[in-house]
Amino acid sequence: MSQPNLPKVEPGEKAVVLLSGGLDSATLLAYASRAGYEVYCLSFDYGQHAVAELEGARQLAMDWGAKQHVVVPVGLNQFGGTALVGEREVPVAGQAHMEHGIPETYVPARNTVFLAMGLGWAEALHAYTVFIGANSVDYSGYPDCRPEYIDAYNNLARLAVAEGSAGGRQIQILAPLMDLSKGDIVRLGTSLGVDYSKSLSCYNAAPDGRACGVCDSCALRLQGFKDAGLEDPAPYVDSKGDGRDPWTMRLDVARKLARKAGACLRGFYGQLEGYQNKGEVDLVTQADKAAEAVILAGLAEHFPTDSVLAEESGAEEGTSQYRWIIDPLDGTTNFVHSQPQFAVSIAVETEGERVIGVIYLPYFDEMYYAVKGRGAKGPDGPLKVTQTQEMNHSLLATGFPYSRRETIETILEDVRRAILNGQGVRRTGAAAVDLAYLACGRYDGFWERELKPWDMAAGEVLVREAGGTLTNFQGGEFSPYVGEIAGSNGLIHKQLLASLFEGR
Repeated sequence: MSQPNLPKVEPGEKAVVLLSGGLDSATLLAYASRAGYEVYCLSFDYGQHAVAELEGARQLAMDWGAKQHVVVPVGLNQFGGTALVGEREVPVAGQAHMEHGIPETYVPARNTVFLAMGLGWAEALHAYTVFIGANSVDYSGYPDCRPEYIDAYNNLARLAVAEGSAGGRQIQILAPLMDLSKGDIVRLGTSLGVDYSKSLSCYNAAPDGRACGVCDSCALRLQGFKDAGLEDPAPYVDSKGDGRDPWTMRLDVARKLARKAGACLRGFYGQLEGYQNKGEVDLVTQADKAAEAVILAGLAEHFPTDSVLAEESGAEEGTSQYRWIIDPLDGTTNFVHSQPQFAVSIAVETEGERVIGVIYLPYFDEMYYAVKGRGAKGPDGPLKVTQTQEMNHSLLATGFPYSRRETIETILEDVRRAILNGQGVRRTGAAAVDLAYLACGRYDGFWERELKPWDMAAGEVLVREAGGTLTNFQGGEFSPYVGEIAGSNGLIHKQLLASLFEGR
């Protein structure tokens, strides 16, 4: 395929470039800049998993001397309908679910919204060109990346823009990469001087900008560089494109099994025929056992050599370096009484460190998950702890140990101090839920005594990756095997420890 010729541009001619930060838009920016346009870059934060691509867009806009770079928040994540926002799983290359011949990575009306914003800015700037990196060769499944779509939008622009509709100069939408393969695009960008190490094409990138290497977009990009005879300079989480990142594989399975176990629990919810007492107040139900069986069966299928520590069935040693820590139903007492605050909690540990955490709330259909070094995500996108700086403005959460009858005075003193020093105290009745809520900013702090590893392991990863702090009650290193936990947004942590435990 021959490369597109650079257009002839009058001095001072302005153009708006839709800049995602990916390979195509990086090439497009270089193309417009080399042609001589005065470039205005427009990016969008629509709640995408790969929010790190916006940092790449910022660097590219700066490198290419953009007159202005605007990042517009657009709430497409509120609508869903795609695997690229919210807590839906980003599919591995070649495994995307198709509906009406369109892959689940398609974002409904995305380019329609983006081009509308681009037209609006172009009209305000008196710019007469809007560039979009639509490409029909590799993305023929997307209805808004086809030539006929661009033609139709140009017709719309002629009717919708004031100057053009009045017979004046019209704004044109250009997609010069439309008929190029990914290899052609890489060759074009390389000839124009694009630094592709600053671009990010991944659907499911880590917050630090490393690409996953296994999604459809990564696969297409890697194949493009291979076809061009070049090495992709972008950073990847693991070996580029080989699909064997063990953490990503285990995260995908953990999320799927959490959902399957959650579906099992929903089948029992409000329908229990009874329960058993493991202790004076500690319960176990047929739902706990059934949900755990679902998870264990899935692990036996996918990772038969991994070790397991599960609440109901105990420990089973494997031969790999990985161990799964499982609570199939955290909040059993809530569940028995048809209270909706209960969760499936799944963590993965390697070399003594928890690196993956998944907490799923079946009643609310809320999935929270995190991977060490790659951030935490929830139903509405990336998780961040609160920025509350004062203890007396903080909402705290706690739980009561099963030994409450023996330790009642200690528990009451904890709560008394929390009430006197905090803004409020909540007891959800499930530590995994409390930790997920701390990670997503619903609580500012949390403490609890006499917990088990499966109560805390997944939540530990979530809180740390959301920017929070976890210690023991003395401020020392946290371990889920010790049994006590003090967690916070980090900003109030010293106040939390001093208020609750100092002088006792």
